[in-house]
Amino acid sequence: MKRLVTLTIAAAVLAGPLALAQAPAGPEIKTEMTKIDGVQVRIDMPAKWDKCLIVSNHGYSPEPRNPASGPPSARTKMFAERGCAVAASAYSKGGWALEQAMADNQKLIRYFSKNYGKPQWVYATGGAMGAATTMTSVEMFPNIYDGGLVTCCGTMAPSSWEAMTGSFRMMALFDYYFPGVLPSPVGPINGFMYGGATDAKIEAAFKANPQKAEVFRRTTGRRMEHLANHVSFQTYISHEMQERAGGNPFDNSTYIYTLDDDPATVNAGVKRYVADPKAQAYAQKWFSPTGKPKKPLMIMSPVYDPVVTINNTAGYMDVVRKNGGLDKVSFQWFDHEGHGALSEAEVATAFDALVAWSKGGPQPKTGKGVTVGQARGGMTVGGGPPPAAAAGGRGRGPAPN
Repeated sequence: MKRLVTLTIAAAVLAGPLALAQAPAGPEIKTEMTKIDGVQVRIDMPAKWDKCLIVSNHGYSPEPRNPASGPPSARTKMFAERGCAVAASAYSKGGWALEQAMADNQKLIRYFSKNYGKPQWVYATGGAMGAATTMTSVEMFPNIYDGGLVTCCGTMAPSSWEAMTGSFRMMALFDYYFPGVLPSPVGPINGFMYGGATDAKIEAAFKANPQKAEVFRRTTGRRMEHLANHVSFQTYISHEMQERAGGNPFDNSTYIYTLDDDPATVNAGVKRYVADPKAQAYAQKWFSPTGKPKKPLMIMSPVYDPVVTINNTAGYMDVVRKNGGLDKVSFQWFDHEGHGALSEAEVATAFDALVAWSKGGPQPKTGKGVTVGQARGGMTVGGGPPPAAAAGGRGRGPAPN
């Protein structure tokens, strides 16, 4: 089989003699960009391979997110320095694509094994939706994965469906306080775009009635400067899941809203919706975790993520604790604020601990992580850049992970 292979050399070498004098050369890496059954994939293979494969899972994207071309990222170089190859798939479908990710990643691992050699160790990693994909991979396929490293807050609540149900209930409450600003909580995407003009419309509604906006904000765990984007993004995901599931899988028919307002008036005024059983079954399948993985799962998170609240991970840990899985899950939070706001040094430290743990070493302690280096950008608190542009031109979304 002929493969399209490009040789990527460390950035320091490409920069010329001056760069070589300023910084040591990184690992030599061969990069392959190809397609498997029409799905774009990228494989980065270090010259010194130690039979280790990292399956990198991307964050949420309305359309399949093709792996970027060009030189390897700092994260890929970090893995390569440890003798690990890195493989990433766009997945055959965009949106909440856990179902497709499971199948496409298995194809990717088979392709890698056939063309590069069978790895002895396979680890999943990712943040945001990639966190849920990583957790799902480790729980569903312990025969394939030796461990997982979550590098950012993700939808890891007791189930993806329950986390999205929380967002759906938030949408119904938003519709009560700010009627007509957004489409009905129930229905297809129908051209809706998150970010950009939608965020501006939501922000205008908040400014027109700051008292209602503050009452609503307190129910979300978000700061006001992040609230409009949170609402528009979660609205898109909810409608996309409804399309994917073939109906509305979410329910607020018996949910009681507790908030700093007249509860009787609010609960009488919020529109109520009943879930479609078949759609609900699909959403629960992708994915309701057992909370008891058979292989080590290391979870990292900043204390405040404006896109995905850390409470999602706390909810997963409740399931882990209830079902007796604490011996296979370690959860560390860090004094950073932002989406994906973890330093490369912190990720490298966690990965080393995960590898040692998967090979019989000690389990990393759950609790406050040790801050190392400087956290990278992402969406930072108190200003900073907005979320990166999403694939498909549908507006802004979470920064890539």
